Amino acid sequence: GQKLGAKAYLIPAPVIVRNRTIRNTLFKEKKIHETLDLARKADLVLFGVGLIGAEGLLWKSGFLSRNDTIKLKDAGAVGAICGRFFDANGRECWHELDDRTIGLTLDELRKIKHKIVVGVGPEKVEGLFGALKGKLADVLVTDEDTATKLLSASTARAN
Repeated sequence: GQKLGAKAYLIPAPVIVRNRTIRNTLFKEKKIHETLDLARKADLVLFGVGLIGAEGLLWKSGFLSRNDTIKLKDAGAVGAICGRFFDANGRECWHELDDRTIGLTLDELRKIKHKIVVGVGPEKVEGLFGALKGKLADVLVTDEDTATKLLSASTARAN
């Protein structure tokens, strides 16, 4: 927020909790409810795409287990935004995990007018492709190598 001259609002909760009951209880907390309502009203969001597996931040932070990663890969997950996992078409791909996640849903994210995704590196190509194809983002900030790989992936899938 400081770099952009904006005020940052944090959600005082883990991104993924143990079960739906805990998530629903946390949603009732005033600060969490107010922050999510504010996020839903935003007209611009800036975010990255998380990786699936041991290299991803959610794994490294202890929110996902090895079993979770296997289930995500089996469900076709290629990336995560706001703790929400999606497939190559940008569709939610594991409802059980979504029921335990604190944050905007993918559908709520799609409703925001300007969505900027930032991602660099070959490991991000599948997630960036899914985010763009699924209209989870409408602006991409990347480097030339990643853009080239993304265009090649797009061309290959079109054929």
